[in-house]
Amino acid sequence: MKKNVKRWLFITAAIAVLLAWTHITSNYETLVAASLVNGGVLFGAIASDLAGFRAFIRFWPTHEQTIDWQRVQTLLDQPD
Repeated sequence: MKKNVKRWLFITAAIAVLLAWTHITSNYETLVAASLVNGGVLFGAIASDLAGFRAFIRFWPTHEQTIDWQRVQTLLDQPD
């Protein structure tokens, strides 16, 4: 989760820098180029988050079937 927060903070900072730089330079070409880069970063971050979420959802039933919780509890209840 912290990895995602850092990524979104970076994207927010990059967009803020882009807007400030464009305002200072008033250069249309800079705005277009930087917008394409930031748009690509934003799209990549969203796609990565969605892919991770989908992978987690697909993995969860396998995880539940793999771990035999009754056996785990039996092992935990045994004295050493």
